[in-house]
Amino acid sequence: MAVRPFAEHESQMTAPKAGFQINPDRLKKQVIYFTVTAQIVNFALEVVVPYVKRSAFRKVKEVRADRAAKRGGAAEIADDHPDEKAFLARVRDEAELDLYDVTTDFREM
Repeated sequence: MAVRPFAEHESQMTAPKAGFQINPDRLKKQVIYFTVTAQIVNFALEVVVPYVKRSAFRKVKEVRADRAAKRGGAAEIADDHPDEKAFLARVRDEAELDLYDVTTDFREM
């Protein structure tokens, strides 16, 4: 038996005869708890973490650009046409996003 190395005496290796009952209410509460916890963790991993990560990387990029400009380096300032400025800013933001994998969404469903 797998229990034998861990048991101190023979009575520890036998199952109790009576007194063990499954508490369905406790089981139901535990399933609900783990389900809700899993949903919260998935939400955080899919929504909050990428948002925070993008914000942090954007801040790091700004700090590096400021340091480079103070040291006399070339600043990364694009001279965009005023009509295209908003569009190009959105495209640059979207280019920094992680790659989207459709199969991951299918697996989650």
